[in-house]
Amino acid sequence: MNILIVDDAPEVRIILKKTLENQGHTVTTANDGEEAWALFSSTRAFQIVISDWMMPKLDGLGLCKRIRQETNSKYTYIILLTGMSGKTNLISGIAAGADDFATKPINSEELEVRLRSAKRILDLEKSLAKQNEALELANNKLQSMATTDGLTGLYNRRAFQENLEESLLFSRRSNQAISLLLIDVDLFKSFNDTYGHIKGDTALKTVASVLKKSSRNSDFVARFGGEEFSVILPNTDKQGAMHCAEELRRAIEAAEWPDRKVTISIGATTVKYEQLKAEVTTEVPTEVITKVLNEADQALYQAKETGRNSACHFIA
Repeated sequence: MNILIVDDAPEVRIILKKTLENQGHTVTTANDGEEAWALFSSTRAFQIVISDWMMPKLDGLGLCKRIRQETNSKYTYIILLTGMSGKTNLISGIAAGADDFATKPINSEELEVRLRSAKRILDLEKSLAKQNEALELANNKLQSMATTDGLTGLYNRRAFQENLEESLLFSRRSNQAISLLLIDVDLFKSFNDTYGHIKGDTALKTVASVLKKSSRNSDFVARFGGEEFSVILPNTDKQGAMHCAEELRRAIEAAEWPDRKVTISIGATTVKYEQLKAEVTTEVPTEVITKVLNEADQALYQAKETGRNSACHFIA
C-alpha cells in the first residue's frame, strides 16, 4: 500500500519507513502536518496516513480534519500516533476523523496488525464505491429508458409532459413567452401501406434526426406518439415560433428520402403563462396544459386543411 508517514522526530520517521518498506509498502515521509498536507493535496495517492499527534505548525488532528474535508472520492485511512491517553483525547481524535490510534513507541508486529485491519477497511470502501457506481449507472439507464422513445431516441411523451409543465412554470417566473410546435408526418399511413412498417420506422427515425439537428440547443424535441412529434420552444414569441417551424419544415422537405418525399405539417401556439390568484404556486393546473395542447392541435389541423407541408399558428 502507499503510505504517508508524518512525524517531526527524524528517528521515528526512519524506523517506521524501514519497517513498512520491509513489509512491502511504498512509503513517503513528511516532517510536519503542513508538509504532509502539501504532499497529500498534490498527489492524492496515499491510501494510509500514519501521523504523530503532537507536531509544530499543523498537528495530527489538524491534518486529519483537512483530509476529511477533502472531496476526493477515494477513502484515506488515518492512524494517529500518540503518547497521550484518556477518553477525551480518543474522542477528539475520532471527531477529527481518525480511524485508528497507536501508542508510541509502536512495534512492528502491532503496526502490521493495524495495517491489515486498514486494508480490510479500504478494500470494503473500494467495493462499496464500485457498487455505488454500478447502482448509479443502472439508475441513469432506467431513467433514460423511462424518458426516451425506443424507436427514435428522442424524448418520449412522458418526458414531454414534464418539460412542458416546467417550461410553463419558467414562463410564469420569468414573464417570458414560450411556444409549442405539434408536428405530424403527412400521409404517413399511406407510406406504411405502400412501403411497409420497417421502412416506415426508418422514415420516422430520419424525421426525428432531422428535427433534432435542425432545432436549437435550448429546444425540447420529443416524439409525441405514432407519427407525431413536438418541440417546446423556450423564450420564443409567435414570430420566433413560426420561424422555427419553417426551418423544420424546410429541413424535412430537403432531406434525402429513398422511397418518396416526406413532408410535415406543423401547428404552433405561443403562451405567456400568468398565475391566477387561487392557483397553486408549484404546479400547473391540468386545464392550462390541456389548453396549450388544444391550441397547437387546432393549428396543426389548419395546416393539414390548407394542403399539408405547411405551418400555421393558432389564432384565438
